[in-house]
Amino acid sequence: MTSWASGYMTDIAYTSAFFRELSPSFLRFAALAGAGVAGPDPERKLTYCELGCGQGFSANVVAAANPHIEVHAMDFIPGHIAGARALALEAGLSNVHFYEESFEDFLHRADLPAFDIIVLHGVFSWVSPEHRAQTIEILRGKLATGGLVYVSYNAMPGAGALVPLRRILFDHVERGPGPLLARIERALEFAEGVRQAGAAVFAANPALGAKLDMIKSQSRAYVAHEYLNREWHCLYHSDVVDELAEVKLDYVGSANLAARLDSMKLSPEQMALLSSIEDSRLRETVRDSILNTEFRKDIFMRGVTPLPALMRTDLSLDTRFILAVPRQKVLKGVTTNLGAINFDQRVYEPMADALAQGPCTLRELLRRPQLRGIDANDVRQAAYALLTFGQIEPCLSAARDAQRAKSTKAFNTAVMKRAAYSGDLMGLASPVTGGGVPMDRFSQLLLSAWQRKEPDIAAAVWAVLKPEGVLPSKEGRRLETDAEVLAEFAQQTEQFVLKTIPVLQLLGVA
Repeated sequence: MTSWASGYMTDIAYTSAFFRELSPSFLRFAALAGAGVAGPDPERKLTYCELGCGQGFSANVVAAANPHIEVHAMDFIPGHIAGARALALEAGLSNVHFYEESFEDFLHRADLPAFDIIVLHGVFSWVSPEHRAQTIEILRGKLATGGLVYVSYNAMPGAGALVPLRRILFDHVERGPGPLLARIERALEFAEGVRQAGAAVFAANPALGAKLDMIKSQSRAYVAHEYLNREWHCLYHSDVVDELAEVKLDYVGSANLAARLDSMKLSPEQMALLSSIEDSRLRETVRDSILNTEFRKDIFMRGVTPLPALMRTDLSLDTRFILAVPRQKVLKGVTTNLGAINFDQRVYEPMADALAQGPCTLRELLRRPQLRGIDANDVRQAAYALLTFGQIEPCLSAARDAQRAKSTKAFNTAVMKRAAYSGDLMGLASPVTGGGVPMDRFSQLLLSAWQRKEPDIAAAVWAVLKPEGVLPSKEGRRLETDAEVLAEFAQQTEQFVLKTIPVLQLLGVA
């Protein structure tokens, strides 16, 4: 860890994944669904900024999927910004601008526009109170009137349970010799030893063992940045609300739309308790205590004007959605702390069938014969549930489809070209949603070979991976011969072409 890093992990690059909450179209709908507020319209020209952008992958995705939006992103790690700029250049993106600067430097730049959207993913949890105060000053001076802020952070009380385990890992890595990755492995082994020795902290907090198991399964780059920065804070929602109120920001609602589905998670007694609490901050604190919330995804705005009820309903009904998973895998229900909850298939089945054919508004869905007689509120609640569980995504209008498709094609080509060498970039851009599509390296290689019309897709993918000398596994057993690998890859290729390609085509990715 270098002296200029202020305790932030710089020895290993952060992961490159896209988080759907960073998409302007998703944020627009979340604000509408959560509080009946119309956030910045992603159909018009906007200015968008990501503070603490890491490797800039999300910013590049937003720029590719929304070529009419000017995207600005900053991070103080030179390697992150250099890589982000290189990807933008390779993809031909002219609407994204990266800055290798501290929060203080970025705050004092005089050449920046007023931003319509500012996003901070996890930043509040990983920086010092001083640096958090600087980001809040950026919000004061750089956010436009009517602008939206998305801020996610480790939340109390749920994340507080991780504090003793996180401290064991941090202290062990901080004081250990040798390369970082080796120190992380030793720290995880040490923490396991503490558990096996019967440490009372694990007995007092039964969930802590499961957390350790989860951390051991995660990529070491993620572990480094998520748990091993010197600054690691768990925040109460009410404290964040108070801090942002000082710069004229009002809490709008959660980008986690599960907050709209309390009936699936809260007992009648719990719902009655929450409804009896008039103060919104106290209500959220109690709700977080009931659910033991570990991570919050909050939306704030400068200048909140709730829409009339009828306009709010109309905007919801006129939002387009698209299926984001294979039709065969659409959930028929979920299991929550209240037990198994089965979805009403009179609503969910025809919705899934329609959205598997292409983007469709909720109003258009209500006109379908299969949904006649179904209350509009039931369709909206079904949409919230499917969106919450990642089954569908909100879409942009079709007006700029061609422009967006040209931009995302160039970007996705650049990303998939890199998949031949590494699995660092874990997603592609969708011109339909204006956001990203999670996709690992293997799936990118399959898609690339399919698009090139390779006669044997499995063989083409194995030709890329074989020189790396890592044999894949199946059901816990290492595949030892080319024939075994090719047979397994052929089976996965068949399923990919049959189930995944149709979804990618709907999303404008394939």
